[in-house]
Amino acid sequence: MISPLTKVNYENNRQSMIIPPGYNVSATKAAGAFAIFWILLYLFQYFAFLNLEIYPISKLQVAVWIIAGLAVGTFSSILFTKNQLGRILKDYKFSTNEKDIVLFVVPSVLFFIFGFFVSLYFYGIMHSPGLQGWLISIFAFGGSIFVIRYFLFFTFERKEHMRLMQSWWGMKIFLIPKAPNSNVNGTKINQK
Repeated sequence: MISPLTKVNYENNRQSMIIPPGYNVSATKAAGAFAIFWILLYLFQYFAFLNLEIYPISKLQVAVWIIAGLAVGTFSSILFTKNQLGRILKDYKFSTNEKDIVLFVVPSVLFFIFGFFVSLYFYGIMHSPGLQGWLISIFAFGGSIFVIRYFLFFTFERKEHMRLMQSWWGMKIFLIPKAPNSNVNGTKINQK
């Protein structure tokens, strides 16, 4: 008598998988387009605003700042995105919550503060080589976030054989099954 009651309660409490209209954009493709946009923007900013000829920074310093920015950006993006993808398997949707923000913001803020103080320590107050190195790390940090998010979305879709969908302006992402492949007249067609 207890088990049928719990089964009914479980079925009533389970969320239905209803995708609102307008969620027809692939989240993976959007993340890839976002990654390309931000990489181009950061490259433009790098060449337009950093004057390495007047205030030279050694190649080793540039490499260290880039590696530091890439490492922290990759780390925080992996934490942030994996947390969201873990939730989407349970609820079939996700939007950014407080835990996601903490997983993303805390490493970022600590890195920016630490990098700023390192540049102050080695180069003095607002001396251009230190400030330029710090900006280089910020550019590397920003680019790595979107690239990692794209690759995590891409591997998730392949592994789960599902598709991540979003709207152009919405913050939620929904998980839907991919259409099955069919074999018509000996040719393989992917139905959408």
